[in-house]
Amino acid sequence: MGYFRAILKKGEFSERAFLLTQEVIHHSEGNYNAWFFRRKLIEKLGLSLEDEMEWLQEVGLEKEKNFQIWHHRRCIAEMLGERMDVAAEMEFMTEIFDSDRKNYHAWSYRIWLIERFQ
Repeated sequence: MGYFRAILKKGEFSERAFLLTQEVIHHSEGNYNAWFFRRKLIEKLGLSLEDEMEWLQEVGLEKEKNFQIWHHRRCIAEMLGERMDVAAEMEFMTEIFDSDRKNYHAWSYRIWLIERFQ
């Protein structure tokens, strides 16, 4: 975590910093700073939003009830805009609900997704 704090303090926007956010999130998925910095890195470095959604699918299936994951997913969906693959998201939601039909964060995201894109 000390290394992450140093990169944050320095304001380093690099591939190395991006990979570090993945490690920080793996160990502390509730770390809001890691998620926020990751979004900033994606924007500044012009990284693939589609790749980020794929990564979020893996992380989301592991930690289905983590608010930060759902918030980040929503932010990336907004960045994608009209390029957003709503059908794929609905399939992902079905997978989540198969595991837990009462997942509040997933339901909130689904409602937002429908209102925003359909």
